[in-house]
Amino acid sequence: MKNNHIIFIHDLDFGTILSNTLNNSPSVIQIRTQKINPEEIGNTILSALNNFEKHFIEGAIAVINDKKTRIKILPLKK
Repeated sequence: MKNNHIIFIHDLDFGTILSNTLNNSPSVIQIRTQKINPEEIGNTILSALNNFEKHFIEGAIAVINDKKTRIKILPLKK
């Protein structure tokens, strides 16, 4: 994870672009819900950061929706 950054996104295109690069960074948290206020999703994001810290350091995409969080290890395979 270059510069220890994680990118937060709310669209689908970035994951597709990252998939095509076959890179293992940057790590990404993709929010797939309309509840994007910190009060509504903040605890879920903090939980994902804590639960998947090792994966984010190595390179991963976390997809967070209303019901669950999925983690995909980078680079993404086609």
